Amino acid sequence: MTTSSNHVNVNPNALQLELQVIVSEEDNSVYVKFIGFDSIEEADKYADHLTEHLPLLLFESEIKH
Repeated sequence: MTTSSNHVNVNPNALQLELQVIVSEEDNSVYVKFIGFDSIEEADKYADHLTEHLPLLLFESEIKH
């Protein structure tokens, strides 16, 4: 398993999150973990946002990765 982490830098008034990316050889998966939410409600709201928008960013881009 490989992990790396970065701080997600946004404007100074925004919530400062830490980003951790985990690559698992066990199940050939990539996991992304956001750390630093002030509440479970805030994390849940962000998860809903990602569920709605991330597939569009990943699969409807004209850039091939």
